[in-house]
Amino acid sequence: MNQLILALILIVGSFSVAVAQPSEQWGIKPTPKELPRPMLYTYLKAEEVPANSPCKWEKRSNYGWYVWPLEALDAQGHATKLTKEVVERCYPNNRVSWEDVLKHALQHFTQTSRTFQRQATDADHHSRIMVAYGLLQGASDFFYGSSPFSDRFRTGVLRTIYRSPVLQEKLYVWAMPSVKLAFRDLASNDQNEYRRALEHAKAYLDHWTPAAQDREVKYLADLAAGRCGNQTWRRKHGLPDLPLWLTAQRLPCTYLFTTYDPLGRNSPYRKVEAFIFRRIRQDGIQVATLKKWATQALRDLRA
Repeated sequence: MNQLILALILIVGSFSVAVAQPSEQWGIKPTPKELPRPMLYTYLKAEEVPANSPCKWEKRSNYGWYVWPLEALDAQGHATKLTKEVVERCYPNNRVSWEDVLKHALQHFTQTSRTFQRQATDADHHSRIMVAYGLLQGASDFFYGSSPFSDRFRTGVLRTIYRSPVLQEKLYVWAMPSVKLAFRDLASNDQNEYRRALEHAKAYLDHWTPAAQDREVKYLADLAAGRCGNQTWRRKHGLPDLPLWLTAQRLPCTYLFTTYDPLGRNSPYRKVEAFIFRRIRQDGIQVATLKKWATQALRDLRA
């Protein structure tokens, strides 16, 4: 559960670039110099040509004037999605700091309940919203889908931190005071929701065994092979009929992995479990390390 080390990792799972809040709001300190550079880039439209940019630019209008690199125009002259290569070449100084990362993550952390309060149909749905958008922040503008920015950050910068106890400690000690300040501003119901998610994470880790890991691995492999369409397979795993949101959009079976566990249970905290599983399997984080940070985060957020 480490995308910034459990609480931070769950809290700052997928960072977003939105309208900036002042760092003073949560007492964000300068980043420890030992942390690797985030290597992120903002998509925000530039009002003027960035300094030292070698690219050619065009002035355009869409709810206000801005400049756009000619390299990011299609054959019809329409602005296209910026690629990693274009951003690195045309926006040489437009980089995001760790302070920006934490600041924008805390915005989502504190605003999710208010933003989605009318969409929650019941308590269970509210829990899912808080996990998906408040903790893991899976629909944030910066880290959505398989963008090259997201992949580069997850597989490069974060993996470096995952494999270094020293960097984990420095990142946690630096960020947690700001997380605690943001947490204290939340309504008590929202505080309890985040605590329940972290408690579920710790319980999942406490019950992590080789057999549990094998069960998750086999389940994900079956989903990747498209076996969710087989009724016999679904019955074996206690899964109901395929949900409409999956069939209507013709989504692959793997989308079920973050909704149902291998025993067919549909927990509002399944996304937390899937996140932990991937950190262990994909990034090689030790279970003991995750337990340590889960325990520490819960202790800090109860203080």
